[in-house]
Amino acid sequence: MTFLEVENYILSNGCYVKFKGKLIQNATMSIVEIQHILAIANEYNIGTGFFNRNGFALTMDNPIVQQHMRSMGSMDIEFNEKFFVEQPVNFMNLYLNAKTERVIREKIIAVSDIERYAPLAIDILPKGVSKGQAINLLLEKVSDSRVTTYAFGNQNNDISMFKTVNYGMSMKESTAELKKLSSYVAKTDNGVLEGLKHFKLI
Repeated sequence: MTFLEVENYILSNGCYVKFKGKLIQNATMSIVEIQHILAIANEYNIGTGFFNRNGFALTMDNPIVQQHMRSMGSMDIEFNEKFFVEQPVNFMNLYLNAKTERVIREKIIAVSDIERYAPLAIDILPKGVSKGQAINLLLEKVSDSRVTTYAFGNQNNDISMFKTVNYGMSMKESTAELKKLSSYVAKTDNGVLEGLKHFKLI
């Protein structure tokens, strides 16, 4: 079995970045910020998720949470309201529709950035952190400024990434907004492989 040895990588929506095996960013949300988000979520009975590079947990189960998780193909879920006390949190999710997001948006952006990435879920990120920001941070460490960058994505939380790289390749089922920013849109369900071949990377 062959393992891919990767020294440089970005995880957790840009919050966690390593270059040559050295940690250069580990953006986390403070307890105060998390409690602010939870107070809003509880007021509107919104399910919340806590995420870091090792795992995640949700605060509650309700029909919107179930519908979102089914759409993601993930039903093996840990529920733990105290996850943020026990572990660092890089970013959060709120599980809600666009109508509810409009109601609470201003309250959220007072402390965090928001990016909708699915019909029933939004990312809550530390201020100023995104996939695009993380890519720029990584590129600052690369000695050859002529390096060509590629990205693959399918949701709106990939928009900042597509705006940063030279070539963005969106999956067949990607959002309309992301497709507009794409250098190439996959025609099959094997989008990554298709894109790599299209740009002659393999």
